[in-house]
Amino acid sequence: MPPSQVVFRLGVIILSHFRQRGISLGLLDRMRRRLRRAPTPPSPLPAVNRNIVALLVYPKGLDAEPVGVTAPVGDDTYFLSWPVRMPEERLEEAVFAGRVWLDEVLGVDLNWSALERLDSQTPLSEWRDRGISELRREIEGRGMPMSAEYVYLGFVRGMGGYAGGIAYSESGPGLAMVGDICLEALCSYPQPNAASALLDESWPDNARSRNGQTAAFLHELLHGLGLPHPDAWPASQRPNWSDTIMGYWWNMPRFARTKGLTGREIERVLRWLE
Repeated sequence: MPPSQVVFRLGVIILSHFRQRGISLGLLDRMRRRLRRAPTPPSPLPAVNRNIVALLVYPKGLDAEPVGVTAPVGDDTYFLSWPVRMPEERLEEAVFAGRVWLDEVLGVDLNWSALERLDSQTPLSEWRDRGISELRREIEGRGMPMSAEYVYLGFVRGMGGYAGGIAYSESGPGLAMVGDICLEALCSYPQPNAASALLDESWPDNARSRNGQTAAFLHELLHGLGLPHPDAWPASQRPNWSDTIMGYWWNMPRFARTKGLTGREIERVLRWLE
């Protein structure tokens, strides 16, 4: 069987699996159209090497953490549900759904790697102390590329409600990192889970949902791709917080007047591909 047919049949299996899980027919149709394209038409963008690398990180000592209870550590509070090791298939589905959404909003096909699992030798306590800077150390220590052609998205178990992103620079990659609230929501952990334990009543319900936490990791990823919050733009260019995933991300997919990013925000992200 030619490789293209193997890829297509694998895609059909994946699509059937997604249909059983209730993903919308519109999304399935868009995915099916992509899989049927052979050969892939040339990209309208310059032929440059740009990569989004998704990482599932397990810090050292994670398995010794208490499970199913709220655990104060210093000024922060953590909550881990069972199983501590994530169902990677569910996480891959959520990352793929986020990829489809972002490609559609930007109007381009970004180059995403398959989800990669990292068993870190750095203790969880040090991850909690250093946050996203430890993600950079982990990547550097493994000899992974550290150029502006890469943005790394780290899903780090044991990090509670942590969420952050750092834009790429001329000499370094973009970074994005989320913790257990996002991971457990994406993998549909039943309550009590990290979101129900760590997000108080001031947060809207959608912030605790799989859909809302898909928006949360996309929000941090877009920080890595160079986007700030609305109030960091010049006053004359400032987007409305309700119009963008960089503002009220928990509104996804019902943003006020856009699909999730304003035209000016899209232009800034696409600079990464120039």
